[in-house]
Amino acid sequence: MAIKENTHKVMDSQQLLPVNSEATLASAFPHKDRSITTRLGYKIEVKDDSGAWLQKIIWTDDNGSATLIKTDMFFTGQADIDQITSAFLHHLLIRYLGGSIQNYAQGVELFTSEIIQGKGIEDALNIAITHIHRDSDLTAIKRLVEWFIAYELPDLTYDFAEEILKLSRGGDQNTYSSLFTLDAELGPFTREENAILKKALIDPYIHLEDRVILALCMTFGLRPIQISLLKQSDFIERADMGISYLNVPRVKQGQPTRRTQFTKRVLNPESATLIKDLISIHQNVYADLNLSDPPLIMRRTESFSRKEEH
Repeated sequence: MAIKENTHKVMDSQQLLPVNSEATLASAFPHKDRSITTRLGYKIEVKDDSGAWLQKIIWTDDNGSATLIKTDMFFTGQADIDQITSAFLHHLLIRYLGGSIQNYAQGVELFTSEIIQGKGIEDALNIAITHIHRDSDLTAIKRLVEWFIAYELPDLTYDFAEEILKLSRGGDQNTYSSLFTLDAELGPFTREENAILKKALIDPYIHLEDRVILALCMTFGLRPIQISLLKQSDFIERADMGISYLNVPRVKQGQPTRRTQFTKRVLNPESATLIKDLISIHQNVYADLNLSDPPLIMRRTESFSRKEEH
């Protein structure tokens, strides 16, 4: 059966009948099966007469505007993966709005592009995680991993998948800056004030410990009690995944014990470097204390200040 250019063949279990059989085309891929109904009730064409995904799908909404969905972002050329991403794409098209589908496509492409370049499943996921630019990228990758687990994709271990699913980010700083950086009386900081804070993160004349606290507050909006509960062991550097993250303690009112539940927060390279440097200095300065699991933020001493300067 001929497959049109710029389309992706549907991965299904149907047995293909002889080429050029009009009866085959009519029974296998009738016109009604080439369209789907979106969550807004609109019918949109998504496949061609051979049953392959159209390369570009026009997703319309109630406002008369249209969103262009590029389906090639979901496919790799490997049947075992494309069978799953095909089902995932179909799921998105009938349940999500156009803008959300576009966001998912961009996140999924971080993975599929690496597979196309010859990477294995877990290696491709590792690289995709290091290239995320926004929360929606990580959401798409985590959702894709859930589908891989459901379809029992080979070469993806449950332990590795669990590590991916536990990851979270602090969010787009432009989106969250008004929430994480504000004055109790005067409200959100201005753009100029935020610029000063960002500059402070790289100012060597400001105590390293202060810069770490500032980075945690600006990136994740951590509460003071969460910062005080952090330990050096909560900083995890995964060389195999190419990322670093913090196990941030969850704090709830009425919680009888602390440090029982954690959220994994992916660190940007700059924050990870600050924390690594801080831990290194603390391990040197406070070596005589023989602490088994020291806190990340410790009381500053003159000795610490001298060590930081050198």
